[in-house]
Amino acid sequence: MNDNMRKVLVALRSGEYKQARGTLQNTGGYCCLGVMCDVYEKETGDVLERTPSGLFNGAHLSKHTVVREWAGLQGNMGGSDYSDSLAAINDRTDSTFAHIADFIESEPQGLLV
Repeated sequence: MNDNMRKVLVALRSGEYKQARGTLQNTGGYCCLGVMCDVYEKETGDVLERTPSGLFNGAHLSKHTVVREWAGLQGNMGGSDYSDSLAAINDRTDSTFAHIADFIESEPQGLLV
């Protein structure tokens, strides 16, 4: 796991972000990949593509591959297979950001490069 992903883990556990499902960001919060995008912007100063309303654009990282590479993730959904990707865990389970951080920290096969 690289240092950038460790910063994402801290953010996921911080309580600073409200959790959303099905999109990187909506007016109510972020998915775990949206948190990753926010941390990326804060750490690098790089501004990512956004919707006209100012939210991160997309439901996964296909429009933000620079974030995926920065964090050391495999696949645009945070894993090599959707069924056990970060996007699926965030959107299709009751997993909290803390649980998702624990999952990332366990470094399951297919998640990180």
